[in-house]
Amino acid sequence: MPAGDWRSGSALPSHGRGHWFEPSIAHMSAKQPKAIYLSRIDRNIGDRESAVALRRSELNALCSDSQMTAAGGPFFEGVHLDLTQPELWPEFSEIAYVGGGGLVGPRPFEAGWAALKERGIPVVVWAIGHNFSRHQAKESVYYELTRQSNVFVRERCHCSGKPPIPCPSMFSPQFAHTRARSQLIGIYEHANRKLPLSNSRRLNNKTTELSLVLDAIARNWLTITNSYHGALWARRLGRRAISVDRFTDKFSCIPRIRGEEFMSTTMNASTSEAVDSLAKFVEMHFPTTKL
Repeated sequence: MPAGDWRSGSALPSHGRGHWFEPSIAHMSAKQPKAIYLSRIDRNIGDRESAVALRRSELNALCSDSQMTAAGGPFFEGVHLDLTQPELWPEFSEIAYVGGGGLVGPRPFEAGWAALKERGIPVVVWAIGHNFSRHQAKESVYYELTRQSNVFVRERCHCSGKPPIPCPSMFSPQFAHTRARSQLIGIYEHANRKLPLSNSRRLNNKTTELSLVLDAIARNWLTITNSYHGALWARRLGRRAISVDRFTDKFSCIPRIRGEEFMSTTMNASTSEAVDSLAKFVEMHFPTTKL
């Protein structure tokens, strides 16, 4: 997959996928390019909360490019859609941001990636996640994606050697709440990969509210989990977690540091650098003097 396939060209109205439009499109800035944000919306709370569309404001605030900041930041206003449903995307868009958990691999993502390639618009891939083993990743589209300058990876990538950036979910304001420990051990598990443990204090990733998940993890002195986001969020909260039933290579990419150290060294520093790099990519396609 040549890099040019994702970086050049302009939107082609003839490649529309249906006529569904998010109402918010009508309220977008007339100056900014029309953007679409693509993730997996309906699967589980980890996938939903890791969508870059939800943390656009927090990420734009980390940009040090004054001209780009004055133009609103490198993450433009846009509509949030499902990568697996290209037939529901707006007929016209000028830039696409793809970011979230588990967005690379065989079905059901192939149609979305193919539709993006066909549109010929600039594509930013931000903190995408995968469910591959190391060997599988090198044989997948993920390997080609991670080698491009407009792609920023979530896991420490053994494919490209790029430094990782944190999952966008880590910037949720929900983490700012103070929570006290009140129980020794709790379980946070995949709804479709239940752990064979008898502990009744358990929650799964079909829970709809992030605050409920963070409250449950923060109550525990120790959380036992087979969820990538369960282990990641525990680190962010400064809590201990044991990852079991590791069904993907990405678990080994979770930093061992916790709490404020995690915030300062893993989140803000690496993300600020990546946001500034993204600003240069966006500026190349949409000069701030024209925004």
